[in-house]
Amino acid sequence: MWEGSAQVVEELYVAERYGRSNFDNNLRPVIATGLSNPSDFELYERDGGAGGGELDYNTSAFMVLALAKELQNTQRISEAEAFRLVLTAPAQRESGTPFLDVFGMTAEDFYATLDQYPTVESGEDWFEGTVVDASSVMPSQDLTLAGILQSSD
Repeated sequence: MWEGSAQVVEELYVAERYGRSNFDNNLRPVIATGLSNPSDFELYERDGGAGGGELDYNTSAFMVLALAKELQNTQRISEAEAFRLVLTAPAQRESGTPFLDVFGMTAEDFYATLDQYPTVESGEDWFEGTVVDASSVMPSQDLTLAGILQSSD
């Protein structure tokens, strides 16, 4: 969540500032095998997980985008509200179930939603393998960081 959220914020900033970002290419490539065991991304590589690898940032960012989309659909909240919830994650430090407390679902329940996204052959000369078609989770072009971070009061 940390690395994926950082990349999402970076891409939103770059899109606002420069008019284009990796969102324009649907974060390609989002490595499909990364979604077969998403819990691997709960830890950095140095700690035995998959998080932190060069291509894995796209997969982590995809999971953050997919979580925001899932929250929009299940909680019937706006895109900005979903991103605000994902990017600020106001869990209590003492909580034994922070993901459930913040998002209203367990991490495992969320991971189970990831298999709904279709995979395709990469089509990139420099990467062989299957990738996730992430087009359905890309943020709308009018979503801004200010809109996400402003108070909902």
